[in-house]
Amino acid sequence: MKKIAIFKPYNARLNNAFGSGQYPVFKRFKELGYEVVFFLDDRDVKFEGVENRYVKVKPIQNFILKVVRRVLNVQYIKIPYYGNIDFNEFDIVITEGLHYPFLSYFDKYEGLLIINDSITAEERIKRLNSKLINKKFASRHMVCVNKKMYLLHQKYNIHLPHSIIGHALDVDKIKFYQREKFNGKIVSIGRLVYEKGYIYIFKALEKLIKKYPYITLDIYGDGPLKTKLEQNIKEMSLENNIFLKGSLKYDNLMKSLKEYDLFISHPLEVEHIAEAFHMGNMEAMANGIPVITSDCGGVPYVVKDRAIICKQKYVEDIENAIENFIQNENLFPMMSLKGRKFVEDNYSIEIIFEKWKKLIESKSNL
Repeated sequence: MKKIAIFKPYNARLNNAFGSGQYPVFKRFKELGYEVVFFLDDRDVKFEGVENRYVKVKPIQNFILKVVRRVLNVQYIKIPYYGNIDFNEFDIVITEGLHYPFLSYFDKYEGLLIINDSITAEERIKRLNSKLINKKFASRHMVCVNKKMYLLHQKYNIHLPHSIIGHALDVDKIKFYQREKFNGKIVSIGRLVYEKGYIYIFKALEKLIKKYPYITLDIYGDGPLKTKLEQNIKEMSLENNIFLKGSLKYDNLMKSLKEYDLFISHPLEVEHIAEAFHMGNMEAMANGIPVITSDCGGVPYVVKDRAIICKQKYVEDIENAIENFIQNENLFPMMSLKGRKFVEDNYSIEIIFEKWKKLIESKSNL
Protein backbone atom coordinates (compact mmCIF):
# COMPACT_ATOMS: atom_id res chain seq x y z
CA MET A 1 0.00 0.00 0.00
CA LYS A 2 1.41 3.39 -0.98
CA LYS A 3 1.42 6.17 1.59
CA ILE A 4 0.59 9.83 1.02
CA ALA A 5 1.42 12.56 3.53
CA ILE A 6 -0.44 15.85 3.38
CA PHE A 7 1.95 18.21 5.16
CA LYS A 8 -0.08 21.42 5.48
CA PRO A 9 -0.56 21.76 9.24
CA TYR A 10 -0.98 25.54 9.33
CA ASN A 11 -3.06 25.62 6.16
CA ALA A 12 -5.38 22.89 7.38
CA ARG A 13 -6.14 24.88 10.51
CA LEU A 14 -6.79 28.30 9.01
CA ASN A 15 -7.71 27.92 5.34
CA ASN A 16 -11.36 27.16 4.60
CA ALA A 17 -10.40 26.07 1.07
CA PHE A 18 -8.54 23.17 2.65
CA GLY A 19 -11.43 22.00 4.78
CA SER A 20 -14.17 22.38 2.20
CA GLY A 21 -12.23 21.43 -0.91
CA GLN A 22 -8.74 19.95 -0.66
CA TYR A 23 -9.47 17.62 2.25
CA PRO A 24 -12.21 15.68 0.38
CA VAL A 25 -9.96 15.48 -2.70
CA PHE A 26 -6.98 14.01 -0.84
CA LYS A 27 -9.19 11.78 1.28
CA ARG A 28 -10.51 10.20 -1.91
CA PHE A 29 -7.13 8.62 -2.60
CA LYS A 30 -8.04 6.02 0.01
CA GLU A 31 -10.49 4.62 -2.53
CA LEU A 32 -7.49 3.88 -4.78
CA GLY A 33 -5.74 1.92 -2.04
CA TYR A 34 -3.49 4.66 -0.66
CA GLU A 35 -2.90 5.23 3.04
CA VAL A 36 -3.51 8.94 3.64
CA VAL A 37 -1.98 10.84 6.57
CA PHE A 38 -2.72 14.48 7.42
CA PHE A 39 -0.20 16.41 9.53
CA LEU A 40 -1.88 18.92 11.86
CA ASP A 41 -0.65 21.36 14.50
CA ASP A 42 -3.92 21.87 16.37
CA ARG A 43 -5.56 19.01 18.27
CA ASP A 44 -8.91 20.76 17.99
CA VAL A 45 -8.77 20.09 14.24
CA LYS A 46 -9.60 16.59 13.05
CA PHE A 47 -10.36 15.19 9.60
CA GLU A 48 -12.48 12.07 9.42
CA GLY A 49 -11.57 9.12 7.24
CA VAL A 50 -7.80 9.75 7.23
CA GLU A 51 -5.01 9.32 9.77
CA ASN A 52 -4.34 12.51 11.74
CA ARG A 53 -0.82 13.07 13.07
CA TYR A 54 -0.20 16.02 15.34
CA VAL A 55 3.04 17.99 15.28
CA LYS A 56 4.03 20.65 17.76
CA VAL A 57 5.62 24.00 16.99
CA LYS A 58 9.05 24.57 18.58
CA PRO A 59 8.69 28.30 19.41
CA ILE A 60 12.05 29.02 21.12
CA GLN A 61 14.17 27.27 18.50
CA ASN A 62 12.20 28.90 15.74
CA PHE A 63 12.63 32.37 17.21
CA ILE A 64 16.41 31.97 17.58
CA LEU A 65 16.89 30.65 14.07
CA LYS A 66 14.65 33.32 12.57
CA VAL A 67 16.82 35.98 14.22
CA VAL A 68 19.97 34.27 12.91
CA ARG A 69 18.45 34.03 9.44
CA ARG A 70 17.60 37.72 9.42
CA VAL A 71 20.98 38.86 10.78
CA LEU A 72 22.94 36.73 8.29
CA ASN A 73 20.44 37.42 5.48
CA VAL A 74 20.19 33.70 4.76
CA GLN A 75 16.75 32.65 3.61
CA TYR A 76 17.11 28.90 3.28
CA ILE A 77 18.09 27.62 6.71
CA LYS A 78 16.78 24.61 8.56
CA ILE A 79 14.17 25.87 11.00
CA PRO A 80 12.84 23.11 13.31
CA TYR A 81 9.35 24.53 12.96
CA TYR A 82 7.73 21.24 13.91
CA GLY A 83 10.84 19.40 15.12
CA ASN A 84 12.52 16.57 13.24
CA ILE A 85 10.22 14.66 10.87
CA ASP A 86 11.42 11.93 8.52
CA PHE A 87 9.12 11.72 5.52
CA ASN A 88 10.87 8.78 3.90
CA GLU A 89 8.20 6.41 5.20
CA PHE A 90 5.90 8.06 2.63
CA ASP A 91 5.90 7.44 -1.10
CA ILE A 92 4.31 10.82 -1.83
CA VAL A 93 4.26 14.10 0.10
CA ILE A 94 2.04 17.04 -0.78
CA THR A 95 3.32 20.05 1.11
CA GLU A 96 2.89 23.79 1.41
CA GLY A 97 4.25 26.08 -1.26
CA LEU A 98 7.60 27.83 -1.48
CA HIS A 99 7.98 28.40 2.27
CA TYR A 100 11.59 27.87 3.27
CA PRO A 101 10.94 26.42 6.75
CA PHE A 102 8.73 23.69 5.23
CA LEU A 103 10.88 22.93 2.17
CA SER A 104 13.93 22.31 4.33
CA TYR A 105 12.25 19.14 5.63
CA PHE A 106 12.67 17.54 2.21
CA ASP A 107 16.40 17.94 1.51
CA LYS A 108 16.89 14.18 1.92
CA TYR A 109 13.40 13.01 0.97
CA GLU A 110 13.58 10.35 -1.74
CA GLY A 111 9.91 10.05 -2.73
CA LEU A 112 7.60 12.14 -4.89
CA LEU A 113 7.36 15.67 -3.49
CA ILE A 114 4.56 17.91 -4.79
CA ILE A 115 4.81 21.55 -3.74
CA ASN A 116 1.20 22.77 -3.65
CA ASP A 117 1.56 26.55 -3.81
CA SER A 118 -0.88 29.44 -3.49
CA ILE A 119 1.51 32.40 -3.15
CA THR A 120 0.22 34.95 -5.67
CA ALA A 121 1.63 38.21 -4.26
CA GLU A 122 4.27 39.43 -6.73
CA GLU A 123 6.43 41.04 -4.04
CA ARG A 124 6.75 37.71 -2.18
CA ILE A 125 7.61 35.77 -5.31
CA LYS A 126 10.11 38.44 -6.35
CA ARG A 127 12.03 37.97 -3.09
CA LEU A 128 12.40 34.20 -3.48
CA ASN A 129 15.86 32.83 -4.28
CA SER A 130 15.13 31.40 -7.72
CA LYS A 131 18.61 29.92 -8.21
CA LEU A 132 18.36 28.03 -4.94
CA ILE A 133 14.85 26.77 -5.66
CA ASN A 134 15.69 25.67 -9.20
CA LYS A 135 18.77 23.83 -7.95
CA LYS A 136 17.29 22.09 -4.93
CA PHE A 137 13.88 21.23 -6.36
CA ALA A 138 14.50 20.64 -10.05
CA SER A 139 13.30 17.03 -9.72
CA ARG A 140 10.21 18.00 -7.70
CA HIS A 141 6.81 19.10 -9.00
CA MET A 142 4.91 22.33 -8.43
CA VAL A 143 1.12 22.59 -8.39
CA CYS A 144 -0.07 26.19 -8.79
CA VAL A 145 -3.61 27.04 -7.74
CA ASN A 146 -3.96 29.54 -10.62
CA LYS A 147 -2.22 30.49 -13.86
CA LYS A 148 -1.10 33.88 -12.51
CA MET A 149 1.33 32.08 -10.17
CA TYR A 150 2.92 30.20 -13.05
CA LEU A 151 3.34 33.44 -15.02
CA LEU A 152 4.99 35.12 -12.04
CA HIS A 153 7.32 32.15 -11.56
CA GLN A 154 8.40 32.47 -15.19
CA LYS A 155 8.87 36.22 -14.78
CA TYR A 156 11.18 35.73 -11.79
CA ASN A 157 13.04 32.70 -13.19
CA ILE A 158 11.52 29.90 -11.13
CA HIS A 159 11.46 26.96 -13.52
CA LEU A 160 10.11 23.91 -11.72
CA PRO A 161 7.93 21.33 -13.51
CA HIS A 162 4.40 22.50 -12.85
CA SER A 163 0.68 21.85 -13.16
CA ILE A 164 -2.25 24.22 -12.56
CA ILE A 165 -4.92 22.71 -10.30
CA GLY A 166 -7.46 24.92 -8.54
CA HIS A 167 -9.30 24.29 -5.30
CA ALA A 168 -12.30 21.96 -5.26
CA LEU A 169 -15.90 22.60 -4.27
CA ASP A 170 -18.38 19.98 -3.15
CA VAL A 171 -21.15 21.18 -5.45
CA ASP A 172 -23.50 18.50 -4.11
CA LYS A 173 -23.51 20.36 -0.78
CA ILE A 174 -24.23 23.73 -2.38
CA LYS A 175 -27.78 23.84 -3.66
CA PHE A 176 -28.41 25.83 -6.83
CA TYR A 177 -31.12 28.51 -6.89
CA GLN A 178 -31.85 30.26 -10.17
CA ARG A 179 -31.68 34.07 -9.81
CA GLU A 180 -33.95 36.06 -12.08
CA LYS A 181 -33.48 39.65 -10.93
CA PHE A 182 -31.90 41.89 -8.35
CA ASN A 183 -34.08 42.43 -5.29
CA GLY A 184 -31.54 44.47 -3.36
CA LYS A 185 -29.87 41.83 -1.16
CA ILE A 186 -26.07 41.65 -1.51
CA VAL A 187 -23.80 39.30 0.44
CA SER A 188 -20.06 39.05 1.03
CA ILE A 189 -17.90 36.48 2.82
CA GLY A 190 -14.41 37.08 4.18
CA ARG A 191 -12.20 38.00 7.08
CA LEU A 192 -12.50 41.57 8.27
CA VAL A 193 -9.02 42.67 7.20
CA TYR A 194 -7.74 45.47 4.98
CA GLU A 195 -6.85 43.23 2.04
CA LYS A 196 -10.50 42.20 1.62
CA GLY A 197 -11.20 45.76 0.43
CA TYR A 198 -14.48 46.30 2.28
CA ILE A 199 -13.99 50.05 2.58
CA TYR A 200 -14.18 50.39 -1.22
CA ILE A 201 -17.40 48.39 -1.31
CA PHE A 202 -18.79 50.69 1.40
CA LYS A 203 -17.87 53.80 -0.61
CA ALA A 204 -19.60 52.42 -3.71
CA LEU A 205 -22.74 51.57 -1.74
CA GLU A 206 -22.72 54.98 -0.04
CA LYS A 207 -23.33 56.55 -3.45
CA LEU A 208 -25.66 53.88 -4.84
CA ILE A 209 -27.96 53.81 -1.82
CA LYS A 210 -28.89 57.43 -2.43
CA LYS A 211 -30.41 56.23 -5.69
CA TYR A 212 -31.47 52.74 -4.58
CA PRO A 213 -32.20 52.96 -0.82
CA TYR A 214 -33.48 49.37 -0.66
CA ILE A 215 -29.99 47.89 -1.21
CA THR A 216 -28.52 45.97 1.74
CA LEU A 217 -25.20 44.22 2.27
CA ASP A 218 -24.62 41.39 4.78
CA ILE A 219 -20.99 40.46 5.50
CA TYR A 220 -20.16 37.06 7.03
CA GLY A 221 -16.79 36.86 8.77
CA ASP A 222 -14.79 38.15 11.71
CA GLY A 223 -11.43 39.83 12.02
CA PRO A 224 -9.35 42.62 13.53
CA LEU A 225 -11.06 45.40 11.55
CA LYS A 226 -14.52 44.72 12.91
CA THR A 227 -14.59 47.82 15.14
CA LYS A 228 -13.10 50.02 12.43
CA LEU A 229 -15.63 48.82 9.84
CA GLU A 230 -18.49 49.40 12.28
CA GLN A 231 -17.20 52.94 12.69
CA ASN A 232 -17.04 53.38 8.89
CA ILE A 233 -20.64 52.20 8.55
CA LYS A 234 -21.78 54.70 11.18
CA GLU A 235 -19.81 57.60 9.69
CA MET A 236 -21.36 56.89 6.27
CA SER A 237 -24.86 56.64 7.81
CA LEU A 238 -25.23 53.11 6.43
CA GLU A 239 -26.43 51.41 9.64
CA ASN A 240 -29.71 50.48 7.94
CA ASN A 241 -28.00 49.05 4.87
CA ILE A 242 -24.73 47.29 5.83
CA PHE A 243 -24.62 44.59 8.51
CA LEU A 244 -21.64 42.65 9.92
CA LYS A 245 -23.15 39.23 10.61
CA GLY A 246 -20.14 37.49 12.19
CA SER A 247 -19.11 33.93 11.37
CA LEU A 248 -21.33 30.95 10.60
CA LYS A 249 -20.51 27.26 10.36
CA TYR A 250 -19.85 26.27 6.77
CA ASP A 251 -23.05 24.29 6.19
CA ASN A 252 -25.21 27.04 7.68
CA LEU A 253 -23.40 29.65 5.63
CA MET A 254 -24.01 27.75 2.39
CA LYS A 255 -27.71 27.42 3.26
CA SER A 256 -27.99 31.15 4.01
CA LEU A 257 -26.78 32.07 0.50
CA LYS A 258 -30.21 31.30 -0.93
CA GLU A 259 -31.47 34.53 0.68
CA TYR A 260 -29.27 36.75 -1.49
CA ASP A 261 -29.33 38.11 -5.04
CA LEU A 262 -25.76 39.26 -5.61
CA PHE A 263 -22.31 38.39 -4.21
CA ILE A 264 -19.53 40.94 -3.94
CA SER A 265 -15.87 40.72 -3.02
CA HIS A 266 -13.06 43.20 -3.56
CA PRO A 267 -9.71 41.67 -2.55
CA LEU A 268 -6.63 43.90 -2.68
CA GLU A 269 -3.05 42.93 -3.40
CA VAL A 270 -0.67 44.02 -0.64
CA GLU A 271 3.01 43.28 -0.22
CA HIS A 272 2.61 40.02 1.69
CA ILE A 273 -0.52 38.57 0.13
CA ALA A 274 -2.74 38.52 -2.95
CA GLU A 275 -5.91 36.48 -3.26
CA ALA A 276 -5.06 33.22 -4.99
CA PHE A 277 -8.51 31.68 -5.53
CA HIS A 278 -11.28 33.20 -3.37
CA MET A 279 -13.57 30.35 -2.41
CA GLY A 280 -16.38 32.77 -1.58
CA ASN A 281 -16.70 33.78 -5.24
CA MET A 282 -16.95 30.18 -6.37
CA GLU A 283 -19.35 29.13 -3.59
CA ALA A 284 -21.64 31.98 -4.60
CA MET A 285 -21.49 30.92 -8.25
CA ALA A 286 -22.31 27.33 -7.29
CA ASN A 287 -25.36 28.63 -5.43
CA GLY A 288 -26.46 30.59 -8.49
CA ILE A 289 -25.53 34.05 -7.25
CA PRO A 290 -23.96 36.42 -9.81
CA VAL A 291 -20.56 37.67 -8.65
CA ILE A 292 -18.75 41.02 -8.68
CA THR A 293 -15.07 40.83 -7.70
CA SER A 294 -11.69 42.52 -8.30
CA ASP A 295 -8.64 41.92 -10.47
CA CYS A 296 -6.51 40.98 -7.45
CA GLY A 297 -3.92 38.20 -7.73
CA GLY A 298 -5.22 35.00 -9.27
CA VAL A 299 -8.92 35.91 -9.06
CA PRO A 300 -9.40 36.86 -12.75
CA TYR A 301 -7.68 33.62 -13.80
CA VAL A 302 -10.09 31.62 -11.61
CA VAL A 303 -13.43 33.27 -12.40
CA LYS A 304 -12.55 34.18 -16.02
CA ASP A 305 -15.61 35.73 -17.71
CA ARG A 306 -18.13 34.24 -15.29
CA ALA A 307 -17.94 37.24 -12.93
CA ILE A 308 -17.83 41.01 -13.30
CA ILE A 309 -14.24 42.03 -12.55
CA CYS A 310 -13.49 45.52 -11.19
CA LYS A 311 -10.14 47.24 -10.98
CA GLN A 312 -8.79 47.29 -7.43
CA LYS A 313 -9.76 50.40 -5.40
CA TYR A 314 -11.87 51.79 -8.26
CA VAL A 315 -15.11 52.68 -6.48
CA GLU A 316 -16.73 53.76 -9.74
CA ASP A 317 -16.14 50.28 -11.21
CA ILE A 318 -18.01 48.72 -8.29
CA GLU A 319 -20.87 51.20 -8.61
CA ASN A 320 -21.20 50.56 -12.34
CA ALA A 321 -21.10 46.79 -11.91
CA ILE A 322 -23.91 46.78 -9.32
CA GLU A 323 -26.01 49.23 -11.33
CA ASN A 324 -25.52 47.12 -14.45
CA PHE A 325 -27.08 44.17 -12.63
CA ILE A 326 -29.97 46.36 -11.44
CA GLN A 327 -30.79 47.71 -14.89
CA ASN A 328 -29.95 44.76 -17.16
CA GLU A 329 -32.73 42.21 -16.65
CA ASN A 330 -31.13 39.65 -18.98
CA LEU A 331 -27.73 39.71 -17.28
CA PHE A 332 -28.92 38.29 -13.97
CA PRO A 333 -30.36 34.91 -15.09
CA MET A 334 -27.55 34.44 -17.60
CA MET A 335 -24.79 34.93 -15.00
CA SER A 336 -26.70 32.77 -12.50
CA LEU A 337 -26.88 29.76 -14.82
CA LYS A 338 -23.42 30.14 -16.32
CA GLY A 339 -21.77 30.53 -12.91
CA ARG A 340 -23.10 27.22 -11.59
CA LYS A 341 -22.15 25.32 -14.74
CA PHE A 342 -18.68 26.90 -14.71
CA VAL A 343 -18.03 25.62 -11.19
CA GLU A 344 -19.38 22.15 -12.00
CA ASP A 345 -17.23 21.89 -15.13
CA ASN A 346 -14.01 23.23 -13.64
CA TYR A 347 -13.88 23.02 -9.83
CA SER A 348 -16.08 20.16 -8.64
CA ILE A 349 -14.41 17.60 -6.39
CA GLU A 350 -14.64 15.01 -9.19
CA ILE A 351 -12.86 17.27 -11.70
CA ILE A 352 -10.10 18.35 -9.29
CA PHE A 353 -9.60 14.81 -7.95
CA GLU A 354 -9.09 13.48 -11.49
CA LYS A 355 -6.42 16.13 -12.10
CA TRP A 356 -4.58 15.17 -8.90
CA LYS A 357 -4.97 11.47 -9.67
CA LYS A 358 -3.57 11.87 -13.17
CA LEU A 359 -0.62 13.89 -11.86
CA ILE A 360 0.27 11.50 -9.05
CA GLU A 361 -0.07 8.36 -11.16
CA SER A 362 2.03 9.81 -13.99
CA LYS A 363 4.79 10.94 -11.62
CA SER A 364 4.69 7.74 -9.56
CA ASN A 365 5.41 5.67 -12.68
CA LEU A 366 8.58 7.56 -13.57
